[in-house]
Amino acid sequence: MGRKFRLLMVAPRQSIVGDKGYSYEAMCDPNYFPIGMGYITSILKSAGYQVDCMNLNYRNGSTRDLISKALDDGNYDFVCTGDNAKGFAITERIIQTVRNHGSKARVILGGPIVTSEPETMFDLLIPLKNPKIGLLPVSAGPSILLKSEGFSAESFVGS
Repeated sequence: MGRKFRLLMVAPRQSIVGDKGYSYEAMCDPNYFPIGMGYITSILKSAGYQVDCMNLNYRNGSTRDLISKALDDGNYDFVCTGDNAKGFAITERIIQTVRNHGSKARVILGGPIVTSEPETMFDLLIPLKNPKIGLLPVSAGPSILLKSEGFSAESFVGS
């Protein structure tokens, strides 16, 4: 097997505000990390992939600036993110940042935002004309990764 991919997992900010430590709803901890993303990170790290995590809830600054800096510094093959429908605006912002960045990174988008309405999300967030974006694991991401002997772009990327 060739070189293993390098991935950046981005936990989306739970507020459109660009400050860390904001007050969200009482039931939501601003320092959370999505459990599904945690599972996927664990599986990939156990398989020997280089995975870095960025929780936007811990950082001050715009989403664009934070992700652009990470892409400048990290030489990532993929940026992974996901959210539910309430996070559409921030998810769109993350994807646009990766799309407009000069790096080779592509996006893997998962979670309830994709599982609930995959065709709508694909149409709204991931135009087919952009080869940098197009991985949409619908349903249980960890199961998809566990079933594959090795993570490969060829097994996920739509053409």
